[in-house]
Amino acid sequence: YINTAPCKSKISYIDGDRGVLRYRGYAIESLAEKSTYLETAFALVYGDLPNSSQLTEWERTIARHSALPLQVVHAIEAL
Repeated sequence: YINTAPCKSKISYIDGDRGVLRYRGYAIESLAEKSTYLETAFALVYGDLPNSSQLTEWERTIARHSALPLQVVHAIEAL
C-alpha cells in the first residue's frame, strides 16, 4: 500500500513501514497506556499534555459543557 495523500501535520505522524503512530509527538502506545482520554484530548487541542492544574480546569470545563440541560433531564424523568 502506498500513501496516496501525503501531507505534513503538526498533530499526527504516521510511518506505516516502521509501525510508528504519534499524536503531538507522543507515541500512541504511550498515550493509550499512561494518559486518560481527557489528557489526550487536551494534548490534541493545545499541543502538549496538561499539567495538574491545567487538567483540573480542563476536566471542569468538559464537565460543564457535557451536562444535560435541566429541561432534558425533566423530560427524561417524565417518561
